Amino acid sequence: MKGVNFIYLFDYCDAFQAGKFELEQGVDYRVDETNEDDLRLYIRRDKGKEYKCKMGGKKVLEDAKSAALPAKP
Repeated sequence: MKGVNFIYLFDYCDAFQAGKFELEQGVDYRVDETNEDDLRLYIRRDKGKEYKCKMGGKKVLEDAKSAALPAKP
């Protein structure tokens, strides 16, 4: 899943099934990185519920790298 600054890779996602979302569809999500051994991504769905996804990792987007670096005077 592509976020603002990262691409999130996930191994398992609750009751998430192929076909629930379309390619390039926007979704609301949050990331929980409080436990480095058990990273979680939560995709919001109807009525305040969420799909709980176990993250397999994340990669920094190239655009985010250049945007995050402040210009030196």
